[in-house]
This record gives sequence, C-alpha cells and structure tokens, in this order.
Amino acid sequence: MDTQLPDYARPVFVRLQQDTEITVTFKLLKGKLREQAYHLDRVGKDRVYVRHPRSGDYRVLDDAFYQMILAAEAGY
Repeated sequence: MDTQLPDYARPVFVRLQQDTEITVTFKLLKGKLREQAYHLDRVGKDRVYVRHPRSGDYRVLDDAFYQMILAAEAGY
C-alpha cells in the first residue's frame, strides 16, 4: 500500500468490525462511527489498529499507546 498511496492518503487508524449498521439502502451509518472514532472506550469489541509513525507497521491499538496519542506524545 505504501507504494500506491502518497503519505497524506495512508490511513493512520484501521478499525475492523464484526457487524456494521446500515440503512435500508445499504449505506453505512457514519455518524456513530465518527463519534466512536478510535476511542477504545467507545468502540466496544472492535479491533483498532494504528500505524506507528517510525516503523509504518500497523499494530493493535493498546491502552498505553492510546494514552500517548491523547497526550500528543505519539510522534505524529
């Protein structure tokens, strides 16, 4: 993916969901997703992956790194 997307277009957070809420026309209900974002206390059982700034690897977002992001110490 790094060779196909410029830096600004590479996702920082990736969230994997088991179930997705949709409308009757099969569109995603994005308002709730925007509210929850990557906040671990709001996403429930969904797994959130974060791209680490120095390595470029995606890793499961754990509480320690989440707190670093909230404190603006993650290096982005």
